[in-house]
Amino acid sequence: MGATPTDALLLTLAIWGAIVDSRYRRRGGTKPSKRDSILFLVATAILAVPLFIALGLLGANALAFGFGLFEAAILLFALWELGRWRVRRQHPLSPVASYPEQDNVKS
Repeated sequence: MGATPTDALLLTLAIWGAIVDSRYRRRGGTKPSKRDSILFLVATAILAVPLFIALGLLGANALAFGFGLFEAAILLFALWELGRWRVRRQHPLSPVASYPEQDNVKS
């Protein structure tokens, strides 16, 4: 067992998305709503409960259990950032909010 190239790609894209999203929110973009957070927790439960049951019934060792949780965490992180990417596409920043340093420039 080990990380796959797909895991590395998903994790890289999700981290890049998180960086872009933090810049977007800092410049006044739409923040995640309470509903988004609740849906994320529900998705986590929907993914985690069957994973715990399946690994428990199969008698998985601690390494397999940890690897399964790691895979699930990467998947959930990537899905969260995909949702945030959709929010950024639906609610783009205005040109003034995108470049606040231009406010100080005299014409």
